Amino acid sequence: MKSYLINIGFFLSFSLCSPLFASSSIDFDVVNGKVVFKIVLNDSIVNVMLDTGARMVIIDESLNHNYEVCGKVKSGGAAGVLGGIKNVVRFPFPIIGSSGVDTLEVRVDNLEGLSNFLGIRLDIIVGYDFLKNYILEIDYSTQKLHFCYRCWGLGSFIMPSYTPFELKGDKIMLTGIVNGQPVDNLLIDTGAGTCVISQELQQKLNLPIVEGYDVISVDASGVKTKTHFYQIDKIQLGNATFVDVKAIVLDLSEVNRISGFKRSAIIGHNLLKQCVVIIDYLNNRIAFKKSYSFEDE
Repeated sequence: MKSYLINIGFFLSFSLCSPLFASSSIDFDVVNGKVVFKIVLNDSIVNVMLDTGARMVIIDESLNHNYEVCGKVKSGGAAGVLGGIKNVVRFPFPIIGSSGVDTLEVRVDNLEGLSNFLGIRLDIIVGYDFLKNYILEIDYSTQKLHFCYRCWGLGSFIMPSYTPFELKGDKIMLTGIVNGQPVDNLLIDTGAGTCVISQELQQKLNLPIVEGYDVISVDASGVKTKTHFYQIDKIQLGNATFVDVKAIVLDLSEVNRISGFKRSAIIGHNLLKQCVVIIDYLNNRIAFKKSYSFEDE
């Protein structure tokens, strides 16, 4: 019996970028299915988690050095942090690949719980409010991130095969093909450790349980639930096809109700790590390229 603890929560060469664009390549680590990289902030090195499923940038309380408070926000416990009413401050965030900064409205929170889960000190979570100004490449095979800031002039010759996505709120939503059937509302979430299928979709596709696994899911609020892996024979996203994908099944009705839009499934790390992913936030399109032959673990 294998036991798992799961937190749900084509090469783009930036040498093609004009010098007018800020571009950079950064190494990252995969920590419990999360993409974590380092940046220099106020002469200190900080750990940053990349979360395409998050809206605001979240900074740990230790980084809040009397920045201007510009509002309050209700936190529902997203990204593994505690809920409640949190301060929003104006925070000078470095533009990656440049000496400039963007002043962003960020949420101040206590990231200790998520840090403990990951086993590292986590200082910042970056979501849509930061990523929306970039073309982003995540190369899981080499563990490198490539950022290109406001690269409006980069055309389809760099991304010859891409799929348009819809932003619902701040979430990247795709239509894909799952076991031969078209499925709308697939959420691309680098903050999810594994793929998640809604109960409704599992029943529609009649997905079988994978025997021999004892799975405990940990939701955004830290609540643990015993569940199962289910077998998906094939998922197609754009021109990329993924076979023998394991996913857990959860009731997503409440989170769908709160957010105001439907998630049929969440595409997480155990699928994304098989490929290079390019997210063009400037033009609402995404590309996947399988990077190597892969057997799901």
